[in-house]
Amino acid sequence: MFSTESRTILLVEDEALLAMSEKLILERYGYKVMVASSAEKAIEAAVSFQAIDLILMDINLGSGIDGTQAAVEILRRRDLPLAFLSSHSEREVVEKTDGITSYGYILKNSGETVLIASVKMAFRLFEAKLNEKAKEEALRESEQTFKALFEKGPIGVAYHQMIYDGNGKAIDYRFLDANQSFKCLTGMDPIGKLVTDAFPGIENDPFDWIGLYAKVARTGEEMRFRQHFVVNDRWYDCVAYQYKPDHFVVAFLETPIRGRRNGNFLPRKNTCGLLFVA
Repeated sequence: MFSTESRTILLVEDEALLAMSEKLILERYGYKVMVASSAEKAIEAAVSFQAIDLILMDINLGSGIDGTQAAVEILRRRDLPLAFLSSHSEREVVEKTDGITSYGYILKNSGETVLIASVKMAFRLFEAKLNEKAKEEALRESEQTFKALFEKGPIGVAYHQMIYDGNGKAIDYRFLDANQSFKCLTGMDPIGKLVTDAFPGIENDPFDWIGLYAKVARTGEEMRFRQHFVVNDRWYDCVAYQYKPDHFVVAFLETPIRGRRNGNFLPRKNTCGLLFVA
């Protein structure tokens, strides 16, 4: 939050006495005020002085373009809060400004309290907009980063939805998405398939893959483990976590083969370019 002392308001008003009165009110509350007596001067000031934080725009500004036209031009060039300060209360005039800006419409005879409250609200609305924009940009950047890691990273990643029978028992899960490394590390493109179709016989594996992932999908408990996958005779180091109820993500790397003698790990030819050794 900025203090009022650091905020500059551009007051656009062609009547000198009114401009002086409104300027004094705003300055009494700690704002710095610049005055423009025409739409053309307002546009020039808004573009030239980046220190302007908010504009109070009259509508009727004598000869030349009016306040609504000036507002459109200014907002085309700068992103800042602009509120109309006018003596017009006609519905058609107020509605005309709605399509230009959403930071307020202040009647000139509303009084000092309403003016200052409206200015403060315009600042709050603009700050909320900036915060929301920052969040959206951060989310977009995060999504782009995740997408790059998901699509090009060496770790196999897949997103799933758990499938239950009529009694609520987990009996299968569906692959909603999987990256290229998943396909390389397993030899299967599973997207859209049930695990029992993508990897026939998984339900007969001594390790209960479906049951373990069902626990993750239901409880949100994160699981980390190393396990042999009987279907393709490979060992994997896995991390499984819940994305949302009944949906889970698994990330994994292939490990060397565990030998039958002395429990040693034996190397496997790896076509994916990555083998995890621990």
